[in-house]
Amino acid sequence: MNEVLTLEFLAEHGACTEGITAFEKAYPNGVEWTRENILKAIPDFKTFLCWPFFATGKFEVNLSGENLSGLDLTKADFTCANLFEADLSQANLYRADLTNAYMVKANLTWANLTWAYMAGADLSGATLTGANLYRTRMVETKMRKADLRWADLTNARLEKASLYQANLRGADMRGVNLHEANLHNADLRETDLRGANLSHADLSGADLRQAKIDKERLYHCNLDGAIFY
Repeated sequence: MNEVLTLEFLAEHGACTEGITAFEKAYPNGVEWTRENILKAIPDFKTFLCWPFFATGKFEVNLSGENLSGLDLTKADFTCANLFEADLSQANLYRADLTNAYMVKANLTWANLTWAYMAGADLSGATLTGANLYRTRMVETKMRKADLRWADLTNARLEKASLYQANLRGADMRGVNLHEANLHNADLRETDLRGANLSHADLSGADLRQAKIDKERLYHCNLDGAIFY
């Protein structure tokens, strides 16, 4: 069942006067955050999702399993949102805030996530094939067994991220920051890791065949069982 966002809830949790007025006019009886309502609410949708109380975790948007494919969600605030198995394929999430979002098994195929904030998010088992993650901030993000084939991760921040058994084959990872990241048993075949920060990263068991990589950056990595040829 979808969460219902009501006027009373907004008032009780300190939403701004302008926001309450706009919400009351658009949705006097509250609204479920479904694809249909989101489409109707744009551009108001972005306003309703940027109030400070969302960032405090007092309300978590539940979009589990929803079809949000192709939507323009530029700068939308999905902090702590439940996006389990949500379809965000080809969605525009430029500079969106997905901090601590639960995105396990979400579909982000060909999604635009440039400059997005995803620190602490859980993307385990998610599909990000061909996604644009240029300069995305994913510090301590969980992406265990995620599919990132052919994704653009140039200059992304992945410090302390978990990419255990992730499929990164063919990904563009130039300049990515993987300091202390866990890439145990990850598939890194044909990836471009030139200029990447791999200090203290765990690459044990990783498959690095045909990867482009600056060998001098591997000195402080765990390479036990890594495959190069």
